Amino acid sequence: MADTFKTLNQTLGTSNTTAYTVPSTANAIVTLGQLANIDGSVSADAYVYLTDYASGNTRALIFKVPVPAGAATTFVTGKLALRPNDSISAKASAASNVDITISVIEVS
Repeated sequence: MADTFKTLNQTLGTSNTTAYTVPSTANAIVTLGQLANIDGSVSADAYVYLTDYASGNTRALIFKVPVPAGAATTFVTGKLALRPNDSISAKASAASNVDITISVIEVS
């Protein structure tokens, strides 16, 4: 088995966007999930969802959590195990104010 370490980040908009999808040939362990408000004056609410590919169910990891201007919060405290094709998506109440960073270990 090979382990691949990845850190992914992007700026969120107001529409739900996929931030990470597990490859179809791997499992993944999320070791960090962080949201940072990069705006210096405007607070924004954050929403992060997990989609279980096998069942088709999407559930909130966090829902309408305020991220104050210039602050950060985590949405993974511990580790989160994901299976092939599972995905994490996110959005914010204010476009271009919140960055999401996800660190994963892919095991294939």
